[in-house]
Amino acid sequence: MKKVVLLLMALMGQLSLLSGQTVILDFESPATSTTFQYFGSSLDGSTNAIIANPNPSGINTSGMVAEFVKPADAQTWAGAFSNPNPTFPVDVTAAGSQVCIKVHRDRIGNLAIKLENSTTGGPNWIQTVPNTTTGQWEELCFDLTLPSLEGPFEPAAGHVYSTVVLFFDFGISGSESAATSYFDDLRVSSALVACSTVLDFEAAATSTTFQYFGSSLDGSATTIIANPNPSGINTSSMVTEFIKPANSQVWAGAFSNPDPSTPLDLTVDGTQICIKVHRDQIGSLSIKLENSSTGGANWIQTVPNTTTGEWEELCFDVSLPSLEGPFEPAAGHVYSRVVLFFDFGSNSDQDVTSYFDDLVVCAGGPSGPVAVSFAVDMNTYAGSFNQVYVSGTFNNWSADANPLEDTDGDGIWTTTLQLLPGVIEYKFQVDGWSDQEQFIGTETCTVTDPSGQFTNRQLVIPGSGIDLGTVCWNSCYKCGQSVKITVNLGTSHINVADSGVFIAGGGNFGNPGDFPLADPDGDGVYTLVFERPLGFESFYTFTNGNCLDYSCKEIIAGQDCANPNNFNDRKMGPITQDTVISTCFALCTTDTDCIPPPMSSVTFRIDMKEYVGSFVNVYLSGSMNGWSASDNPLNDDNFDDLWETTLDLPHGTYEFKFQLDGWSVQEEFEGGEDCTLTTGAFTNRIVTIEEDVVLPAFCFNSCVACLSSSVSDVQLVSDLFSFLPNPAGEQIQVMASDALKGAFTLQVYNLAGQPVFQRQYEGPGSYTVNTSALPDGFYYLM
Repeated sequence: MKKVVLLLMALMGQLSLLSGQTVILDFESPATSTTFQYFGSSLDGSTNAIIANPNPSGINTSGMVAEFVKPADAQTWAGAFSNPNPTFPVDVTAAGSQVCIKVHRDRIGNLAIKLENSTTGGPNWIQTVPNTTTGQWEELCFDLTLPSLEGPFEPAAGHVYSTVVLFFDFGISGSESAATSYFDDLRVSSALVACSTVLDFEAAATSTTFQYFGSSLDGSATTIIANPNPSGINTSSMVTEFIKPANSQVWAGAFSNPDPSTPLDLTVDGTQICIKVHRDQIGSLSIKLENSSTGGANWIQTVPNTTTGEWEELCFDVSLPSLEGPFEPAAGHVYSRVVLFFDFGSNSDQDVTSYFDDLVVCAGGPSGPVAVSFAVDMNTYAGSFNQVYVSGTFNNWSADANPLEDTDGDGIWTTTLQLLPGVIEYKFQVDGWSDQEQFIGTETCTVTDPSGQFTNRQLVIPGSGIDLGTVCWNSCYKCGQSVKITVNLGTSHINVADSGVFIAGGGNFGNPGDFPLADPDGDGVYTLVFERPLGFESFYTFTNGNCLDYSCKEIIAGQDCANPNNFNDRKMGPITQDTVISTCFALCTTDTDCIPPPMSSVTFRIDMKEYVGSFVNVYLSGSMNGWSASDNPLNDDNFDDLWETTLDLPHGTYEFKFQLDGWSVQEEFEGGEDCTLTTGAFTNRIVTIEEDVVLPAFCFNSCVACLSSSVSDVQLVSDLFSFLPNPAGEQIQVMASDALKGAFTLQVYNLAGQPVFQRQYEGPGSYTVNTSALPDGFYYLM
């Protein structure tokens, strides 16, 4: 009965939250003050000064703060340690503890904190956090669950420390002049964390499967199995098995299908996602969150696993920016889809099996109001007005509750409000809604409601407050620091999917379905307009439909606008002015007329005589078909083990391989072979198509002909051809007799059986073959 009650509470999200904080140093009384002794510079052995707050404003109006000087001659590791140590130790034994400190700097850099002399046996621990603003106070917080940057690379969480060491601009030597920074309010915040179960695979409501992509398992689902090692932190019965097959794509993973019954609600401040994993190798797990019901951007982060052969729990800080554009945190949003990647960015020549269980959302305690500073530049506003206001969900969209000021008359209107951490929507408006900002929904700082009627700015307010900087009216950026990009896509040559066409990928345009193009006048040209920062550049692609697995992506491989090192996607930018991009789906055109490029007939062949394994079908997979497992089968109609298929392809360069039975077996090359190209971790065959061609029939997994099909095995039919002169010099004359029916292919091989020349001819007649480029030697002509 107890288990049922806990499950219901988790599903209903009714868990209570508690939080607290302990001030270690605020320099306002002897109990909360100390000095720091410098090292690594000309100030060695001296101590820092406690001074009056040089800028009592914003989030720090206290009287006294600590000064920190980094001399011009400082070492990269120069810093200062607490001497004497603080009266109150740094106790981070409570779940969810973090160390926070306020800093005031005149430059962008970083602060590193090192904790030493643990009274609970904890290792020394150091981490670095960048500062993001100058000329004002900001609070930097350190995640104690992260491993230390120095050995033994363990987290500090769960221990008590007596000594604090500070490094401003750790890893950076002193500048031409001394750099002075200030710090204050070193504190430990903690929360009694409550976790809600999303997946534990013990009941239907907390179970789902994940669909593989990027490997030979494409389209299949993960398996829920009995726990292979019910011990340690995970003695539950059922877990999910995750297989990353040998030679998968580096981005191979699996997405929840169907999505979990309970969405991932990250709207409570301090929330993190945790998941238990069991692995037999050291690597990493990446979690990607998609399909936000609150307008949140797709989000991905990576955490390393640190042990093998046992269960460990990995936790993800959703307040961190995503590793992919638009590089926003997931905090404050609700997501329905989970995507998992084990060892994202790498692959193996062996199958790698991992297990995962107990995906939970753990919420920290709510904090009080924090300072949020707004500023809007009205210098480009075309009309006249008297007063600027900020209106949003935090003030019930009031017409006049929160006016801004322009005290110096520079056209920039500002205000600072005390708001609760979380997600808000807002706009700037003038004179009580006489006019307001108008957005179209493709901006990086906006969100559109499900009805499509309202598009507003959106902000995730962190627990430490935020200064938003100055933005231009009706823009996500400073005035003069953005560009407007218009994309026009011609579709007259294709049947557009019912769901429409989309721009996607590149780390900036999300998944198919996120950025739809529109054709309001029905002329077959679909358009999207969006604003991005000055100098914006990105890879991108188009999809015909909103397929999450990118199966409906355009294929432009071999064409001049395809980048083979980035999934054969297109590239835009850097864009430094308002720009119009016009092109056609699956064509590298610069207009929307959609005239197909030149095409040639290409016959791909592979000789399977020497392959010793068993198989059913041979397939061609490459950039011309999106590395499909089954789109282009070869045939062996005369059962001579010479398999072939013919495709019509646009002129260009293509990478490809032959593989068996849907990637059950594929060709493996070492790199450096005559017919291959190595790009990063991948070595594939390569061919440039400029005319109709029948490619040589090389041996499987080789760039030479099979020995069993060399010239010694070929039966000579002497009445079909004659050759003069023999030996030949600069050229040789080939006479094809009338007994030859139809077109034929002439091939020249060296004594090693390697093809050195190939040409297709129309039929009987006399042909001249130029042999001047061949080295002296013996050759077979057939």
